[in-house]
Amino acid sequence: MNATPRQQGKRLQASGGKTTFKGMDQKRALTRLDTPSGRRAEARRVVAERVAHDVLGTLAEMGVHAVLTGSVAEGRVRAHSDVDILVLDNGGLEDVPVLLAAEKAAKGFPVDVVWAKYLRAHVLDSMLAKVKHHAA
Repeated sequence: MNATPRQQGKRLQASGGKTTFKGMDQKRALTRLDTPSGRRAEARRVVAERVAHDVLGTLAEMGVHAVLTGSVAEGRVRAHSDVDILVLDNGGLEDVPVLLAAEKAAKGFPVDVVWAKYLRAHVLDSMLAKVKHHAA
């Protein structure tokens, strides 16, 4: 009988970081991908990274300088994470067309667009310290 992820976790704690399964002749550590929520988060990460690439590419084609920040950039994606985009320069465009283009490129995936020009310096510095992808 297969153990549930919860039972596997209890075995992991009881065995000091290693767990064995019936029919397996080697030990392996339980990872977050061994749980349903971990698999959902991993699937979300894959989609979120594709969406981030598409959004940043679309904005770059418009002459907008934007970067990926937030949980996707930091590798902390959870099952309900969104994509956070920080716009550094609108490329001469108004905010609304930039926002609409980002939402269209995201194809229904949740995306938050934040403009650097509206942030306090310490908040902007904190966000820039966690940037992953650039689009010129």
